Amino acid sequence: RQMCIRDWGCTNAKDQGIEPPLRMRWIRRNEGSVKHIPVCGGGRMYNHTAEGQIIAVEQETGRLLWRRYWPGVYLSFTSPLYHEEKLLVPQAGINGSMLRCLDAATGELLWEAPWTGSPSWSRQFPPVIHKNLAIYASGSGELAPGGSEKAFGWRNLQETPDGKEVMGFIYSHNNPYYPVDNHPLIWAWDLDTGELVWKKDFIEHGSGGNDCGIAMMDGKLYYSTFFGYQAEKRKRRGLPAGTNGITASLNPETGEVNWLSKDYFVTAGCTVTAKDGRLYLGCFYQAREGVEDRFIYCLDEKDGSLVWQSDPVPSAINVVSVGEKFIVSNAIRSQCHVFDKETGKIAYAFRLDYE
Repeated sequence: RQMCIRDWGCTNAKDQGIEPPLRMRWIRRNEGSVKHIPVCGGGRMYNHTAEGQIIAVEQETGRLLWRRYWPGVYLSFTSPLYHEEKLLVPQAGINGSMLRCLDAATGELLWEAPWTGSPSWSRQFPPVIHKNLAIYASGSGELAPGGSEKAFGWRNLQETPDGKEVMGFIYSHNNPYYPVDNHPLIWAWDLDTGELVWKKDFIEHGSGGNDCGIAMMDGKLYYSTFFGYQAEKRKRRGLPAGTNGITASLNPETGEVNWLSKDYFVTAGCTVTAKDGRLYLGCFYQAREGVEDRFIYCLDEKDGSLVWQSDPVPSAINVVSVGEKFIVSNAIRSQCHVFDKETGKIAYAFRLDYE
């Protein structure tokens, strides 16, 4: 029975002692759309569907144990988190979004707490836990229900009849701009009651928060978010240049900022990885408009200074996987890469043929 192994650093690399040959133990029909990773704990496996179902099955046999369904959840590609017989699931809908805490054995709803924002394709990660706090990040602001579909995905910005820009509820990364009312937020709730303990708003640095990531390491919370090409947009409007994103270290108990960098940040569809005193930031998009190359950045966790910048890559989405000897980045419709952990040089490239 393989139990859940906590990895608040989001390294996506754990040696669980599994060796070939492997065989299929069971298979069952999946009732809904599951785009991202299930979680195991307490002898059970938990799935969250994009349409709002939370499903628990017996890990050894695949036998259905319980199922809960919340209508109003729409394309919410978020992962559940198992922690000490609690199951935490962020669920997003255009009329309201909730972090729901369930009894992992029975599916009973223990509490729910509201948060704001769109699930879209970027914030698939679950909350992280620090002591008795559940911590999550999102972007808030007025949402539009649809989107004008282009060759790939939907536009980020929707226009209301009066010309106001609002955020498309389902957005893509092919239009990296965000409305001015979109606040980058971090939330911390009491794990037993769901009471909001603190909330941090980074709107003074820029609008966004939808494309972001969080991780824990050595008792500190790390946050990185993309504001889109805000600086270039402001320049075209004759305004003082801003920043296209931030990375910050925070006290997880209070939300107080230890340091904040405007130089390096994730760029859409990514999260931040933390391991052994270093932070790793992915790159679906270029850090600046008009620049072709993309890079993975490795930062020193003490102050956010640059340790290394990787060789150029076509993209590196979701999490940067960090093992003991190498790091690995995933890409869509382009090459994936294995990097030397100390230098960021590409050691090997391969293609997954994801279409």
